[in-house]
Amino acid sequence: MRRSCACTCQTSAGNFTAHSDVACGYVLDFGREAIWKTWLPRMLSGEAVCSIAVSEPAAGSDLRGLLSRAGRDGDDYVLNGQKTFISNGQHCDVAVVVARTVPCAGPGGMGLFLVEADRPGVTRGRSLSKLGHHSSDTSGLSFVDVRVPAGNLLGEEGRAMEYMMRELPQERLIIAVASIAAAQ
Repeated sequence: MRRSCACTCQTSAGNFTAHSDVACGYVLDFGREAIWKTWLPRMLSGEAVCSIAVSEPAAGSDLRGLLSRAGRDGDDYVLNGQKTFISNGQHCDVAVVVARTVPCAGPGGMGLFLVEADRPGVTRGRSLSKLGHHSSDTSGLSFVDVRVPAGNLLGEEGRAMEYMMRELPQERLIIAVASIAAAQ
């Protein structure tokens, strides 16, 4: 099982695992040294909050139905799309975003990107009302012509589905443990 970031993050309890046990894992496992040096110290200290942006309005969490796109343009990718049900969406400083890099390539045509929330073209949607987890910040994120440096690609282009399939069991285990603890 992969290790947790074990940060001293000051986010609400409802979002701590989204930051430390989910999003941070992608940075640890697939980030490059420059990303580690820039973001991990800030993520571990709680200075920076991270989210993961997978679900979309038309696809939910069905990764095959993702519509977000990231096309290569010189030294950057240009990211366009919408994400919904994003834990830490209102307060994140950086998000792990999945987007199609090759439109008709199926699961092999996606990439994972570390996207700073203050980049031009990133917009936060409204906070979503929920039945439970009121301390959990959940909202949407929109990306319109967001220029993301190629160095912010996590791992290799075209392997996002493989990376997510490696990380999702950890995420699901965390949810199960937290649910059992809450029930007890």
